[in-house]
Amino acid sequence: QKKYQEALPACTECLKISLSALPQGDPWLADVYYITAKMNYLVGKFQEALNLYEQELEIELKNIPDKFESIAVTYFNISTTLIGLH
Repeated sequence: QKKYQEALPACTECLKISLSALPQGDPWLADVYYITAKMNYLVGKFQEALNLYEQELEIELKNIPDKFESIAVTYFNISTTLIGLH
């Protein structure tokens, strides 16, 4: 049995700590945004997930080549989250 609802507070706390400890736009933050977005998505909080995926994408676009695979994955995650919103 997967416990996404229980994992979400830990992800949110990790994001909060990372945001206060790391410089804005640090590449590590993209990973933290991803995990936190994924947990929100899995518990049906699509708008929050979308916001977090967009933050992830913004960091990725600034830090890695635009044809890098993870950017494509982030665009895919945004699109599936948008489907969940409607």
